[in-house]
Amino acid sequence: MGDAKREREPGVRRRDSLRPNRRSPSIGGERQIFQNDFLRLYAVTADFGDFSKEYFVTDTGRRAGVLAVRDGSVLIVRQYRFLVDGLTWEIPGGSVGAGERPESAAARECLEETGYECRDLRPLVTYYPGLDASHNPTHLFYSLDPLRRDAPQGEVEEVHWVPLARCLEMVDDGAIIDAFTICALLIYTRRFGESGVTPGVYSRPVDRSNVTVSSQTPSCAIVQSRPAATP
Repeated sequence: MGDAKREREPGVRRRDSLRPNRRSPSIGGERQIFQNDFLRLYAVTADFGDFSKEYFVTDTGRRAGVLAVRDGSVLIVRQYRFLVDGLTWEIPGGSVGAGERPESAAARECLEETGYECRDLRPLVTYYPGLDASHNPTHLFYSLDPLRRDAPQGEVEEVHWVPLARCLEMVDDGAIIDAFTICALLIYTRRFGESGVTPGVYSRPVDRSNVTVSSQTPSCAIVQSRPAATP
């Protein structure tokens, strides 16, 4: 990519006010270190005038996910994650393909992982998980009218409908540890409250100051599950 500047992601604005007295550095060319079908690792030097800094960036491309909501419950899945060596609770999501729109990727991933089609995707938030060493622009959407279309394709171990209030307790309890999912849950709740939003009707955020946390296992509707593979 050389000296070309990276295209800014939609919804992510540069906050010049964060460094009002610091001019933008001179950015050198990218030096590729490694690349495969899933990521690219490169180094680049930024010259600030009185000092310079070398950055090592892992570029895994864009990611998109959807918080599907129905009757006050959220569609979440359980799947194996290597770094924690166990099953984690997450909303459906995954990588955005080349030339693919983030909302299309979110809908595709939800259909593949859960069998539910989300045709009414609405933007929730766009953010960067990292700002120096990891390039992974993330787009989150929400859907209020997911429709069951097919059986899951086997990418995940389980698919559940869990009450939104219980999902928030699971964040507090440490049962949900995925940042992708935590961001979606907290931002959706901040915007619409724990009661959620009725399709076609937007509501004001609800005060959560009196919420109590329970460590008990939630009652939830199981859409699909399969036994974990024998080691």
